[in-house]
Amino acid sequence: MESETAENVGFIARTMKNFGFSELWLVSPKADLRDAKRTAMHSAEMLERATIVPSLRDALADTDFRVATTATRPRSEANIKRTFITPKEFALRWSETDGITALIFGREGNGLMNDEIDMCDFVVSIPTSQDYPEMNVSHSVAIILYELFNVGTKHPLRKGADAELKMYIAETFSQILDRVDMPIHRRSMSSRVLRNLLGRSYVSRREATILLGVLRRINSKLQ
Repeated sequence: MESETAENVGFIARTMKNFGFSELWLVSPKADLRDAKRTAMHSAEMLERATIVPSLRDALADTDFRVATTATRPRSEANIKRTFITPKEFALRWSETDGITALIFGREGNGLMNDEIDMCDFVVSIPTSQDYPEMNVSHSVAIILYELFNVGTKHPLRKGADAELKMYIAETFSQILDRVDMPIHRRSMSSRVLRNLLGRSYVSRREATILLGVLRRINSKLQ
């Protein structure tokens, strides 16, 4: 997101090549990408092939799973937007499901905003010392891609639910909350909890289809 330092972009490209990843998307970068080639070393072609988009929404358009990364962890259980899993937990779930996953890293200075995290299915955070939890973004990329590389995706066990199917589930659930007169201040939180559960579990298409059918039947009865 809005990369500020050319050196970091180069290091990220180099790290991606180290671990066999090739789809680099840059959202409204501020850095001069010509300078990034110095640190990219033998992965400069990654920068040349990178897709540059003006907004995070554009970057997420054709993805099935959207994963935010952050060093800012919740101080209490009330902050459900930033409830996170570790890179190792994420890698294990990712390896068992197919589908296109977008892994989103924030700005060097202040990471991802709450509204950007809200566009994602769940959050991954690297356990670090509380004395200084913020890591350089290129180091964060290296740790998470290392975990993904270790598990691989040669034999996905299930077909993952795509973004459109999860959207239908969320919309139907929201309609149910309206019909049962859930207090307004609780609706958003309840919807976010459902999205967290669907996202972190990497729900299969079969599971999601059955769940959607149940929710639609409930919604129809209430109507």
